[in-house]
Amino acid sequence: MSNAYNPLADMTPATPSVADLRRRASKLEVQIPASVIEKDELIEFVQSAELRLAPTPKLIPPGSVAELKGRLKELCFEIPSTIVEKSELVALVAEAERHAKNEAPRPAIAKSRTVPAVSAIPEPWYKKESRSYPGSFYFVNAETGGTAWDLPNSAHDGEQHNGQEGQPLEPIIDSHKHKLDYRDDVFVESSTVASAVAQERPWSRSGAMSCSRGVDGVTSLTLADCTRQEDESPAILSWSATSAPTNLHGSRISWMKGEMIGHGALGRVFKALDQLSGQFFAVKEVAIDSRDEKDKAFMDALNNEVKIMQDLDHANIVRFLGHDHIESFFYIYMEHMEGGSVTQALQQYGAFDECLIRNYSKQLLSGLEYLHTQTPPVIHRDIKGPNILIGLDSAVKLADFGCSKKSEVSVTHTMRGSIPWMAPEVLVHSRHGRASDIWSFGCVVIEMGTALTPWGHFENQMAAVFRIGLSEDIPPLPGNSSATCRDFILSCLKRDPADRWAAARLLDHSFLQET
Repeated sequence: MSNAYNPLADMTPATPSVADLRRRASKLEVQIPASVIEKDELIEFVQSAELRLAPTPKLIPPGSVAELKGRLKELCFEIPSTIVEKSELVALVAEAERHAKNEAPRPAIAKSRTVPAVSAIPEPWYKKESRSYPGSFYFVNAETGGTAWDLPNSAHDGEQHNGQEGQPLEPIIDSHKHKLDYRDDVFVESSTVASAVAQERPWSRSGAMSCSRGVDGVTSLTLADCTRQEDESPAILSWSATSAPTNLHGSRISWMKGEMIGHGALGRVFKALDQLSGQFFAVKEVAIDSRDEKDKAFMDALNNEVKIMQDLDHANIVRFLGHDHIESFFYIYMEHMEGGSVTQALQQYGAFDECLIRNYSKQLLSGLEYLHTQTPPVIHRDIKGPNILIGLDSAVKLADFGCSKKSEVSVTHTMRGSIPWMAPEVLVHSRHGRASDIWSFGCVVIEMGTALTPWGHFENQMAAVFRIGLSEDIPPLPGNSSATCRDFILSCLKRDPADRWAAARLLDHSFLQET
């Protein structure tokens, strides 16, 4: 535990600077609320967070790493090869102890998150309780994803609000770029400061999307063609107000880098314009430090992946358009998908009806079968809603496969965003294969049927590692799913990878044959 960050060590009697307070908040991985403006408020917020998140030695069982591993064996659990820090092993033993005492609840059915329809609130707005301020409510525009504390030209029913009556308040977040995301609810740390603001996610759609609804959810998605409007506009890429477009010259293409439309562990994704053809595309930017030996090895791995990607050609896989190494960045050029991700559609409209789940499942499995039957097979490694993109024709395509940056840091730091979709063998032993892609696909079906992350809430990341990787559980199935849909999902979620159906066999499942 000598290398663990101890927040109490930073609580010095001297008055800290604002920069120091922000550094301490960053170490705790808590976001400073926008309402915290004064320095005194910032000091109070950081100190409160440090007290709540301080290590509690009394909960850490004594003993060496060997003794902790021995305790796991006594409890009949294998030791994940992905656990590299003693603190993670301590947390895993605690989860195993709790599991042995049957203290962990295990819901069998997942409740679907739907966009509520409230007759007193004019469409397309709906009301939602704030996780940052329990008991307070804000409004969400189901069409744009915009959020505001008060409706335009109206007031809350009996609630106090700021500003003059009849005047709308400023949105909580920029509706064109960010949106509250249901993925932020995955890990519910018991020690998290209650006033911490939900993280924001990129809202990368370029075009107006609409949906049709049935009794059990969204039956279809439609995206308006916005290319003509963009072509006629001099500000075709919606450049950020704080920065001008960047002109870059690659080996075969000169292009303009526009606004950021996504980001992840690998790098950032921008919208770009080919200066010669006038065509839009997406570009992934990965920072490469030529002085770092690990980055050099990573660069070799990226080049190997590019060689595989450039030969892929399938209707349900985002097209690879080329790559460049410019200065200290590696750029991967890809087809631009105007509709954003499946996760964004689920966040905006709620759970999908089985007819739309069936449609998208066919398309995704078709792409997976194509990948898995290549020579050698191509393994996606990171199938989840954010990596499934929607095109102008509302068809879906797999993106972001085969480019996982390897590192020696801990499992809970490297895999936080993907843990709920990971197969048990990947989480415990980092064994990627065709069967692990199938498990992740099954989790995506659950995600589409519930508009929630598979597995639901976890108290902490190690609880997720334990339950997904070491228990015999599977994620809760959508509560309103049909018998054939449930069987389809269960065919993907066999704990033993050898028992999971292959993509080709799943395409023949009775669920996908229904009309």
